[in-house]
Amino acid sequence: MINILVTSVGGDIGMNIVNILLKQDLFKCSLFVVDIKKYVFSKNLVKNFYVVPKTNSDNYINKIDEIITLNNIELIIPSSEVDILFFNSNKKYFAKRRVKLLINDNVILENFLDKEKTSLILEKLGINTPKTYILDTYKDELNFPVIVKAKKSTISKMIRILNSKKELENLKNELSNKKDYIVQEYVGSVKEEYTTTVFSNSNENKSISFKRDLDGDKTGFALIDNYQELDDYSTKIAEYFNLNGSLNLQSRKNENKFYVFEINPRISSTVYIRNHFNFHDLLWWICTICDIKFTFTKADESGVAVIGYTYSFFKKEENENRSN
Repeated sequence: MINILVTSVGGDIGMNIVNILLKQDLFKCSLFVVDIKKYVFSKNLVKNFYVVPKTNSDNYINKIDEIITLNNIELIIPSSEVDILFFNSNKKYFAKRRVKLLINDNVILENFLDKEKTSLILEKLGINTPKTYILDTYKDELNFPVIVKAKKSTISKMIRILNSKKELENLKNELSNKKDYIVQEYVGSVKEEYTTTVFSNSNENKSISFKRDLDGDKTGFALIDNYQELDDYSTKIAEYFNLNGSLNLQSRKNENKFYVFEINPRISSTVYIRNHFNFHDLLWWICTICDIKFTFTKADESGVAVIGYTYSFFKKEENENRSN
C-alpha cells in the first residue's frame, strides 16, 4: 500500500491524476489530496481532502509537512508547474522526510520550463522548432504573424498572435519585463496541432501522439495519430536527457514536417486520455519511482476522445462568502 499525496486537484491535471489512481489496479494506494480552494470537483471522489495555502506562503510547507506526518505519505505528485517548482527547490527537505517526489530532474526542468531554453536545446538536437527571440532584444527578424508569450508559464499564460508591427509595439508598451517574454515564429495552423508524450525508465522509451483541437486552453478533441518523425523526436530527447519519467511535446505539422514549439516536463493534461488508450505513463512513472514491477502495455493504435462537462455538488457551510 502506497500513501500518495496529489497537489492542486482543483485543476484538470490534478483531477485526472486522481481519477486514474482511483480506477487503476496495478498497485494498491491510499489517496490524500490538497488544493487552495475549499470546493473542487475532486473533493467528492476522495476521503482525505485538505485545503492548503499557496506555495509562496510561509505556511505551505508546514501544512504539507503536517499532512505527511499525519498520513505517513510516501509519494507526492505535484500536478501544476508552480507546485513542481516548489517541491523541486525543496528536494533535500523531502528526501530527509523519506518522501519521494514524482518530478523530473533539475536539468530537464531548467530546459523545458523556459521556452527560450527549450528552443535552444531543440536546435542543438536537430529537431525542427519555430525560430524564437527574446522580446526585449527582438529586431524584426520574423515575418508576421508572430506569437508572443512568456518564457515561463508561471510568469503569465498570455499568448498573443500579432499580425503587424503596430500590434507588436503596442504590446511592448503594455509589458514592463520584456526580457521575460519571447517572440516566436508562427508555424502551421491550429488545425494541424499535435501532442506527443514520451515515457522512459532509462532503459525503454514509449511514445504516443494525438492530433488535437483545443477547447479554450484544454484538449477538446483528440485523435490517436502516430508518426515516425514524432517518435524519433521524443526518443532523441529522452535519450539525450536520460529521461526517467514523462515528457510532453507540443508540435505543429507544416509542409509534412513537424515543428516542436513547447515541451511540458511533467504529467500533462491529456494524461487521462492516454491512460484510457493504454498508455499508462503516470502509473509507469509511479512504479519506477517506488520499485514496483510492471509490464509495459501496448497502447491502442486508434481512438478518439471528446471533452465533456459535468458538476460536483456540495452543501454550503455556514458563514461562507461567495469567493469560496
